[in-house]
Amino acid sequence: MDDYIKQLELLIKEEKIQEARTALARFKSLAPGERHRAIEVLALAPDKMALDLLDFLLDSGECDGDTTQALFQLVIDRAHLHYPFVLVLLKHGDPERIRHSIPLFKHILTKATGQDLLDRIIRTAGTLGLDTLIDEIAEFVFYDDPVLKSSAIRTLERLGTDKARKKLELIAATEKADQDVLDALAFLK
Repeated sequence: MDDYIKQLELLIKEEKIQEARTALARFKSLAPGERHRAIEVLALAPDKMALDLLDFLLDSGECDGDTTQALFQLVIDRAHLHYPFVLVLLKHGDPERIRHSIPLFKHILTKATGQDLLDRIIRTAGTLGLDTLIDEIAEFVFYDDPVLKSSAIRTLERLGTDKARKKLELIAATEKADQDVLDALAFLK
């Protein structure tokens, strides 16, 4: 066990992603204690390595429930400090796990600046009906980013709740009102 963990630590330290992936390919066959130690190693890995290796492990989809839960918890914990980890959650998480991460999404929607990341969260909110994010999503209509503005309007329309409609009505009364806002509002009435 110690040899495997030492090898994994060395591969991560030397940033040998492919070799670390090869070592993690036998992750599911490890004893529970070894899997736990490997997860601890990933918790201390640099962001780039951890992001790639967690995505790799979750992509295999061959872990038991406890191990999968531990991997997702690590992804969520790391996403609070390095937002791109949320993309792994969105890629591999089931709708229920994603719904339980709403506080994380609220945090990221108010702090992050990366267009792709924000757009993905906004669109996921519309797809999964995450209406508790309406306030945060509505703010993107006021941004000068046309992609985020468009996604926010479409998501509010897709959510279609009273609260979403009211947000669109408030936006329609501002200088940010455009045809997309008016069309979404007309669709909801």
